[in-house]
Amino acid sequence: MQDLNFIVREPLLDPKQQVLGYELTWQSTGIDSDISDEDLLSLISFVGSQLNDTETGWLMGANSLFLEARPSLLSDPALQMFPAKNTVLILKRGDITTPEALEAVKAAREQDFGILLRNANPTSPNKDLMSHVTHIEVRCGDTDVTKLAKVYAALKHSSSVRMVARQVSSWQEYDLCATLGLDAFVGKIHLTPRANGPSKGLNPSQALTLQLMDQVRKNADVRELESILKRDPALSYKLLRYINSAGFGLATEITSLRHAVGLIGYAPLYRWLSLLLATASTGENAAVLMQTAIIRGRFTELLGKDSLPKSEAENLFVAGMFSLLDRLLGISMDEVLKHIHLPDVVSKALLSREGVYGSFLALAEACEFRNGLAGALADSLSLTPQQVNEAHMAALAWTQNFTIWDFLDTAEAAGVPYFNGSAWSMQSVPGNSPRPGVWTWHLVDLIGVTTAKKYIINSIDYRGYTLRYSVGTVVPLPTTVLSPVTGFAVTHLPTAPVADQTIYSVGGWSIVLEASTGYIYYTNPGTNSVDCNLIMEFFPTPA
Repeated sequence: MQDLNFIVREPLLDPKQQVLGYELTWQSTGIDSDISDEDLLSLISFVGSQLNDTETGWLMGANSLFLEARPSLLSDPALQMFPAKNTVLILKRGDITTPEALEAVKAAREQDFGILLRNANPTSPNKDLMSHVTHIEVRCGDTDVTKLAKVYAALKHSSSVRMVARQVSSWQEYDLCATLGLDAFVGKIHLTPRANGPSKGLNPSQALTLQLMDQVRKNADVRELESILKRDPALSYKLLRYINSAGFGLATEITSLRHAVGLIGYAPLYRWLSLLLATASTGENAAVLMQTAIIRGRFTELLGKDSLPKSEAENLFVAGMFSLLDRLLGISMDEVLKHIHLPDVVSKALLSREGVYGSFLALAEACEFRNGLAGALADSLSLTPQQVNEAHMAALAWTQNFTIWDFLDTAEAAGVPYFNGSAWSMQSVPGNSPRPGVWTWHLVDLIGVTTAKKYIINSIDYRGYTLRYSVGTVVPLPTTVLSPVTGFAVTHLPTAPVADQTIYSVGGWSIVLEASTGYIYYTNPGTNSVDCNLIMEFFPTPA
């Protein structure tokens, strides 16, 4: 089927609009369509093969994947390519009508796969089936959302099942469902601006970043770039942190901005700045918009790699990345383009999805919707569904891998929800190679932080996990080089904590397990300005 149809990606958000994972489906199929077992298995097999690497293993980190299945497919070997703890299989209630089907569900749960029940009857649930269900789909749409949400909220209080809302048509419905206790939301609500939302405009740092990008694109003299950087100490600090990070492997510390620019090169610097700009929003749904923008950038770039010269790759990436910049910055695209002079073909793609790059960007966007447009767009670009799907999964995997290991300090603009206040970026540090499924955190408490803050590090339930961690020497800012960590401690996080549990505390900040959600959060009292390497590796505790 992957050579005939196109994969659609929809993010799952928690009530705080943090990305929990993604639901992947075939584009030509609706929610209630009668897709064949063969086609469902084709999707499972293709996704599993594309999101696994022979050397590093699973490429999606701790993100959850939701995939439709049938009871007859739950024992198929293809499912063994997925980490069960992070995989939720979507089953229709009407497909579980026999003892054999129920036994298949029980066997999948014993392997730790999640089970989402679609078309459930909340007023008269099958107690035997419900004891093995982890998620229930809640349909919103044209129904009485208040009444519907209350019914499901009552069911939730009587069991440990999680509620996933679909077809939420407005932010008002989203907020209502979140208030009533629904756990996750799947769909496109994040692409809809809130009514009467604030118009943020560009802050001085964003305006300077745009100016610097413009000068880089014009191949301005390195001394001109240095003079612009010196006007923003925070941006200069980030650049020096970036060039001195472990990924560059430099033997000596770089302290000169001019030297840093020369070492990085103009093209990589332009990409770094574009990522920095796209992650500089402080909006409440900036996390999902940021991830979507990064996926679009990489997806658009990969779609054009075989038909356009290699020199065009940067423009394709920027077109995809900047396609949500108006939403991230809270200003119109016309206003964005007044502040940065992009090539005409990029501007045309951003404004009207026309021109050389417009069709590539439109195709990347079409794979986020069930609108049936992907086929015609792919045909116009002489791309097969197989090529599009492979580029889609490669972009999705790259974004997760990039987010975890390579996104060094580019998100350190206060208020980025994904990194939650920019206090965190995920990377490898000296002497600690990244491993699949392992989260390695680097802590930085920003200069100038003067108010107490609480940052949710990641919206993942870590209750019952084993944590291996180590903290390097805590040093005052500003600094650009940190000492490596030495020695590790191991602790087992409780499965049912009665209160928030402090995992580690030093210098006024703490790492805490939140009892009600299992999330790990970081607290900053607002009186310190320190930096250190912190390794936190989370493993499912063996049974």
